[in-house]
Amino acid sequence: MIYSARNLSIGIDENILVHDVNFDIEAGKILALAGASGSGKTLTCLSPFRLNTGKASGSALLLGQEIIGLSEQILSPIRARDVGFIFQQPLTALTPHLTISAHLIEASMQAGIIPSHDNLITILEKVGLSRPTDKLRQYPHQLSGGERQRICIAMGIIHNPKLLVADEPTSALDAELRRDITLLLHDICHENNMAMLLVSHDLASIESSADDVILLQNGYVEEQSSTRLLVQKPQSAYGTSLIAATPRMDEPISAILPIGDKLLDARNISVNFSRPFQFFRSKSEDNKVRAVRNASLTICQGETLAIVGGSGSGKSTLARAIAGLGPISKGQIYWQEQELPIKRSRQNRALMQPVFQDPIASLDPRWRVGDMIVEPQKYLLDDMSDILGPAELLLEVGLKTEFLERLPAQLSGGQAQRVAIARALSVRPKLLILDEATSALDPLAAHNIVQILQSLQEKYGLAILMITHDLALARRMAHKIGVMKDGQLVECRPKDQLLTAPQHDATRKLIENSL
Repeated sequence: MIYSARNLSIGIDENILVHDVNFDIEAGKILALAGASGSGKTLTCLSPFRLNTGKASGSALLLGQEIIGLSEQILSPIRARDVGFIFQQPLTALTPHLTISAHLIEASMQAGIIPSHDNLITILEKVGLSRPTDKLRQYPHQLSGGERQRICIAMGIIHNPKLLVADEPTSALDAELRRDITLLLHDICHENNMAMLLVSHDLASIESSADDVILLQNGYVEEQSSTRLLVQKPQSAYGTSLIAATPRMDEPISAILPIGDKLLDARNISVNFSRPFQFFRSKSEDNKVRAVRNASLTICQGETLAIVGGSGSGKSTLARAIAGLGPISKGQIYWQEQELPIKRSRQNRALMQPVFQDPIASLDPRWRVGDMIVEPQKYLLDDMSDILGPAELLLEVGLKTEFLERLPAQLSGGQAQRVAIARALSVRPKLLILDEATSALDPLAAHNIVQILQSLQEKYGLAILMITHDLALARRMAHKIGVMKDGQLVECRPKDQLLTAPQHDATRKLIENSL
């Protein structure tokens, strides 16, 4: 047995936040901790190792040795030698001024191992990185999100630990990268005979990788079983609701609302950016990054168009160009047959409102909710008659008026995203632009946001442009789906046609990775 817990409880100050968790993880096995945000998953996996402010009680045995109650001086070398950690946000987990080589050497030396250059090359090849020699000389900001996550995995396994603790390692990745990283972790665990404690709210990834799963709700174990049994036949109401809230490609397609006249017509949109200066670039080399290439789309009243694609495909750049929040190098945007100027007027901006990916970061930390949600009215509306007040806007998104006096730090992720939607609704827009608006949320919170959006769409006839990397979510919500690859909108058709008869290799691969 690699790692065992008996009556494991976690407290902060005088509050007990996790209660009596029990599990065993054998070599080569993967145990997943799942549940909604705030259920105690991260506290359960990190507190016994003294990596957060939680204080653990009960028993946690690592290779037969009790680690709860050990001093940091004794625990530190055990943790460095026998355990590897992969954290949720790879960009913040990496030090920006250190090369990848320095990161790997530091991770290895903490376990008392001095790696050779060949060792570093081997570990990068093991985690599936191309051109490993070049990668060793690069810095974190020069890598993609998927590459940074692979570096974090390499740092976690370079010293051959007995236990790997992975805290939400795939939550911020697109479908293809999520599948690749999930398979990589699964293979590494079995090849190295390593035990793994995996934290995730992505039940689809858990289903394909974990042997067993524990469902946590408000710090209590709601259900504990094999992963296959939980997914096929959950025994608790909480497990049933989590499974139902998670979009799946094989679920029945629900009825969609009828659509009206055409609102938006974007024609041949291109967005180019200048490359950063490089001293040794040849004169013949193109100095432009073609982020979006000749993309065209239409959106009608009451219609949802989902743009799906991998990281860096140009989805968000296209959405920002349409919203007037980013540059347009070429093309035209028409609103009800009238061309919109590049520099939008206040009236133009009120027509379409954005909702961003990170709900907390999109809200001013010093402003109260009641002030934030009506701020756009002061700048974008001339006619203030017949507008909804702050209390009414909160009710529209399912929040009580008591939230008017709260600050963003006092909101959960789902509550903060509801506030962001209420703020967008305050100027009576005709089109909402959602840029990964549910990707940072757990399944239940994301499902609630989707239900709110569908209710608002039915009530007000809102059009929605949804940017997402989750094809199953697009299938659940959208009338049409567009697929982007390398800046090109390679397909854009009604979802039934696109999913049953894809015409482009990128679409076929996206569907395969989402199953």
